[in-house]
Amino acid sequence: MTEAVSPAQVKTGVRPIAFLLPGLGGGGTERVLLNCMSALAARGWPVSLVLAGDATTLLSEVPSGVAPNWLKQTACWRARLEAARAHPLLVGALSRPLLAAKRPPRQLCYLTALAAYLRHAQPRAVISGLTSLNIVLLLARRLAGAATPAIVTEHSQLSADIVGANRSDWRRHRLGRLLGELYGQAAAIVAVSQGVADDLASFATIGPQRVTTIYNPVITPSLLRQA
Repeated sequence: MTEAVSPAQVKTGVRPIAFLLPGLGGGGTERVLLNCMSALAARGWPVSLVLAGDATTLLSEVPSGVAPNWLKQTACWRARLEAARAHPLLVGALSRPLLAAKRPPRQLCYLTALAAYLRHAQPRAVISGLTSLNIVLLLARRLAGAATPAIVTEHSQLSADIVGANRSDWRRHRLGRLLGELYGQAAAIVAVSQGVADDLASFATIGPQRVTTIYNPVITPSLLRQA
């Protein structure tokens, strides 16, 4: 993305900034966060890549010298128990979008492994993309008892993507409450456009001042060279 730094320029004694991705598929979220990771690595910041999925399409775009950390899955029933242990509210009113769902997000199965990573690696911060993975990160942080700052990012309008046009759907109310509760514990909440930021604030009843808009870093030196 930018010119790489020499090993002597790498900031020493600094814990890595971790990027949490749902594997290395060809999705836009993965590409955007890989761009961010590459830019930080090129400027000498130690980075860590943590993967909750086994897709490898974008493996060649991982910065040189960064070894992916592939999290291991656990049984879904165990992950649900761990999630309930991490946050008591999930046992009651907020259980349906996650614990009582017939098909919970597949990223939930990485909760135990992610909590172990946070305990042992103690990264400087973790940046995550994808709503379900954001939820798992915030639960893993609680489960691990870690003080690691969590930065969650949203890349599309939740009211359209998750709920659709049916505004009476139970998910609109209960998932919004769950996100409002968990996202309130994030060090930062980032949206990729003002429209996404406004939608998230409304959907999850989050104060608009808590959501920062940062547009996607898609115009890179590599892209200009290809053009």
